Amino acid sequence: MNLLNVRDLRKYYPIKSGLFSKPSGFLKAVDGVNFSIEVGETLGLVGESGCGKTTIAKIIVKLEKPTSGRVFYRNKDIHSFSRHEEHNYRKEVQMVFQDPHSSLNPRMTARDTVEEALIIHGVGKKERDTRVKELFDSVGLGEELMNRYPHELSGGQKQRISIARALAVNPKLIIADEPVSALDISVQAQILNLLLDLKSKLNLSYLFIAHNLPVIRYISDRVAVIYRGRIVEYATTKELFSNALHPYTEILLSAIPAEGSLRHGQIKTTELNVESGCDFQNICNIASEKCRNVKPDMVAVNKNHFVSCWNH
Repeated sequence: MNLLNVRDLRKYYPIKSGLFSKPSGFLKAVDGVNFSIEVGETLGLVGESGCGKTTIAKIIVKLEKPTSGRVFYRNKDIHSFSRHEEHNYRKEVQMVFQDPHSSLNPRMTARDTVEEALIIHGVGKKERDTRVKELFDSVGLGEELMNRYPHELSGGQKQRISIARALAVNPKLIIADEPVSALDISVQAQILNLLLDLKSKLNLSYLFIAHNLPVIRYISDRVAVIYRGRIVEYATTKELFSNALHPYTEILLSAIPAEGSLRHGQIKTTELNVESGCDFQNICNIASEKCRNVKPDMVAVNKNHFVSCWNH
């Protein structure tokens, strides 16, 4: 069953210059993105820093408004919700941020952080107490940590608090924006296993955002590879890692370290602007004349694999 549909999503930011700061152009942070997430599925969204991943996440949770395009949740446009539907949407779609330290209020205890959403949604005191204890247990934290402040917790403990906060109102979809990239390598595996365990127990769906392909491979059912605001390859995890077709995906895969490691060097391709055609043409070693003149469409290789490349 389909839970989330993103259709032709675009987010352009004006580039201002001159004395009166008139727009001289636009930064195309997201440029025609399409994907869907099924109930109980994890979609991995992978690409280098600045490619538009976080902007997509912010649009889905309504922290940003799209320039154009639509986001459907349970087949209804999220920007057409009534007040009641909006309230339910904000309960059912939650976000876990990259840096657990900066996303937690330093003046609130761990308990206060997890309880806050329950208070906002009108849950009574007795029920809140029971629910907070359940949440601490579900993310592997003892009750002795409830009265500690963020500076008294480790990175892994803070991220578990962030996950517990996201789970407080029984969400159906969690947007996880680089949730392990700020953590030590040993803690990363613990948090990934926790997310997988919670997915199984609670039938959660995830949009899991990362620049780290080993992490994406470990946790995702399907993968969307994004480059400069456009998805260039979209496939099941098995299909992508066994038969990558887009040259950019091949570059990302070539940087994967030894088997079994989650460590991954950040890839940064050369920033070269193109006037027309494929955004990747100046880096690609198989670019043709058509690539330099016409932007490629997303085409189906098979029912599980799609690629935006004229040479496939």
